[in-house]
Amino acid sequence: NFGTGGGLTASKAPTATSITDGRIGVAADFDGTNDFICIDTKDGDCTADQNPLYDSEISKRTISFWFSPDTLPEGGGGGDVSMLYEEGGTVNGLNMYINGTKFVGGAWAGSYGWNGDWVTSSKSLEAGSWYFAAMVFDNPASGDKTLKIYLDGELEGTISVETNIAPNHSDDDGLGAVISDSKVQTGTINGNNSSRSNHFDGKMDEFRVTDTARDSDWLKTRYYSEL
Repeated sequence: NFGTGGGLTASKAPTATSITDGRIGVAADFDGTNDFICIDTKDGDCTADQNPLYDSEISKRTISFWFSPDTLPEGGGGGDVSMLYEEGGTVNGLNMYINGTKFVGGAWAGSYGWNGDWVTSSKSLEAGSWYFAAMVFDNPASGDKTLKIYLDGELEGTISVETNIAPNHSDDDGLGAVISDSKVQTGTINGNNSSRSNHFDGKMDEFRVTDTARDSDWLKTRYYSEL
């Protein structure tokens, strides 16, 4: 929750990401140029410091937040997207981003031979409006694993695979930019730890991660309670 200082410190927001009026209280305000926030940093420098508590293979997780883009990327090919959330790298990882006027979420697990899949929202985004995004994955011991993508409390799509959706990874994770490397529908985004890319221009609020696979009723209730 950015309103209670959830990560807005010099170590977790090295470029001094500012704050502004948010959906609830205050929000992180990303300038679209060099702002980002590391969310799993262990040593505080956001440079290849894997945090096992966050990056090790886990069975369930729900990632959710509000976002309001000030501008929208052109989208299309060439990786011209705005990254909202990403963890992992080009081998294993997952992310949520803006492609043109669409919200996109997906995952990949190259170490298990899965090249990944993504869900694109049916709703079109508008600059200056607030949206509630959520990603829920569930890795049961047997049967298909699922990744569900939600926008404004509505299920946009479900990805079902046989392999683990979120295996162990080592790259840094963050908000508002590609921290090191990532993948999108059109290919890979190769960066490095000193030069972030695909910056988000807008506001983000009420970021939460729980090791629970929230259901659609819970997410819809939260969405309407925070309108």
